[in-house]
Amino acid sequence: MDTTGSVSLLLWDREAMFLIGKSAKELKEGFLENTGGVDMYLYPEELNNVLQRKLMFKVIVKSENIQLQKEIYSVVKLTDEEQLIKKYSLDTPTNDLTDPDFNNNQVFDGEKECEVNTSTTTLHIYSYEKHCS
Repeated sequence: MDTTGSVSLLLWDREAMFLIGKSAKELKEGFLENTGGVDMYLYPEELNNVLQRKLMFKVIVKSENIQLQKEIYSVVKLTDEEQLIKKYSLDTPTNDLTDPDFNNNQVFDGEKECEVNTSTTTLHIYSYEKHCS
């Protein structure tokens, strides 16, 4: 997370399908069909499906994220299960995080082991059209 409180996450097709119900290929093809790919300030309407959703992400923190301050993190898992999110929210007064699907552990990224942390966030997607006038 940077000083603005934002984080850039890279979601692969499986995770994106969970969020919007379409593959990246289907999303791109539908967008090009509907817009002709002309207006660079528009985005696929399907992305609105993630607005104001509360989600929890498990991300890989690679050595390049720390050493080179690369601010894009790959998502390993995500969930919108309310009970699981409550369990790991900062409001939870326990450090006993034992769920095997969303626990803090070590992941090998090809260079060295890096700590993997979980966090919760609410997604906000803004259209360039709304902010570029």
